[in-house]
Amino acid sequence: MPVENPALQRHYSSLQLIALNQDIPENIIDKTLPNEEFLRQRAGPAITAFIQGAFPDGYDPVMKSGSSKPAAPKRKAAASKDKGDGDDDGDDGGGGGSSSRPKKAKAEVSADDVKNAVANGTVKKLTVAELKDFLKSVGVKTTSADKKDDLVRKAEDFYS
Repeated sequence: MPVENPALQRHYSSLQLIALNQDIPENIIDKTLPNEEFLRQRAGPAITAFIQGAFPDGYDPVMKSGSSKPAAPKRKAAASKDKGDGDDDGDDGGGGGSSSRPKKAKAEVSADDVKNAVANGTVKKLTVAELKDFLKSVGVKTTSADKKDDLVRKAEDFYS
């Protein structure tokens, strides 16, 4: 038995009635809705027993509008960021295409953090973005072709 789309049925009947210069009826029977009377006859007691067992006493799973019970709180939408990230090196942080993922926050590392990392030998644990930002802030030239090892060497040379 094929399921009929009520929106298409209304559209087709409206086209037919317009072509025949007849009035368009206001209500169309939606054959996709369940037969509630049949469901109540066949499964009513089982549904009632399930509702009583699954929900606390006095809970109405089919709340009508205007109910005294509060609605569940909605989740907040993620705030959109500006497209400009203040990065002047021309790198948009992407892989060459548009991305629906939000951009990561700009890496911030202080000169003292880098100095301690160089002294402790943990400068390689810093990210490329952190190293580039540090080197840019202290006036050391970097290029987009610089690898992480090059940036680490430049940071070590700066503090040696």
